[in-house]
Amino acid sequence: MKNRKHETSSGAILAMLSILPHPFIRLSAIKEDVVETLVNNLKNQKKCLLAAYALSRILDYENIRTAMFELSAPDYIVSVFKQGSFNGSVENEPGKEVLGRLMRNDDLRAAVLRAHTTAALCTMFKRGEAALNHAAFDFLDIMSNYPDGQELVKQSKTPIFRAIVSALDHQKWDSQQNAAIALHTLFGIQHGSERTFVMQELQSVILEGIPQILKLLVHDRSYRVVGAAAALLALSEDGIVRARVREHADFKFVRSGYFSKSLKLQYHGSDPREDDVHKMLDKLFAAMEETPHRGTLKFPDVLPMPARSPLVTSLAILSCVFYIPCGLAAMLAGWAIDETEKSSHT
Repeated sequence: MKNRKHETSSGAILAMLSILPHPFIRLSAIKEDVVETLVNNLKNQKKCLLAAYALSRILDYENIRTAMFELSAPDYIVSVFKQGSFNGSVENEPGKEVLGRLMRNDDLRAAVLRAHTTAALCTMFKRGEAALNHAAFDFLDIMSNYPDGQELVKQSKTPIFRAIVSALDHQKWDSQQNAAIALHTLFGIQHGSERTFVMQELQSVILEGIPQILKLLVHDRSYRVVGAAAALLALSEDGIVRARVREHADFKFVRSGYFSKSLKLQYHGSDPREDDVHKMLDKLFAAMEETPHRGTLKFPDVLPMPARSPLVTSLAILSCVFYIPCGLAAMLAGWAIDETEKSSHT
């Protein structure tokens, strides 16, 4: 018969929470591997949030907490946070509140901080995914309420910025856009003088890191230019940012080359379209010269170049292999492109 020992239903977990205040029940829960089941559920993406909810309700009991630590629960809690599961809700409670209740326990918070938390945050920001960025923001916000959490923010702020810059260097526009929004959020553009502790710490790092963003702006690959332009545009509402950017040699070089039409960029594969790159740069240069009005952050549309038709590629290969005359090859390729464009418009 199949062993159903670890197949604890959500109803059973919630029922257990109501009787755990009794010492005998708590002891039985440990002996009967109930705590082990909950910790194991942290490894399951579908069950992890409910398991975290249950553990957050019982970890104040010392024997329960000891069992959790023996089963490496802090490491699994970091994994749950790293995959963004605390973005959800459970039992009509936001996941952020569940995580906040877990982190209120000094012993568990200290164990989580030792569990390669900075590396987890950097991995999340490097992905350039909105959901993971949101999860990281919530985690940093919770941690900033505690002295040891504030130390984490201070120690990890530079690696976090570098991770976001890495996401700006993605060829995928969605990742670049999410990274730019992350900078916008962490800088506290919309908060003015009411910046949180996390924003205050990250603001100085972002200001010092503007030259790193500008290195992407002067690159000859178009997608890197777009990533840098999006980041600078996201920060352009701040007067100090605008001043530092305008005064930097890299920005002056790109602006001069762009308006003199001497700026040459490379476009390969799924790089953004040339027209979209120009729209982004136009908006960036305008924003750096004006005093922007506060409002919703908006970027121009950025789409990748149309994929090359397999027929065009095949003709190019055939012309090399079978020495098709250049004129004939060009004529056939032109016909193939025309047919591709017609089909894309229908």
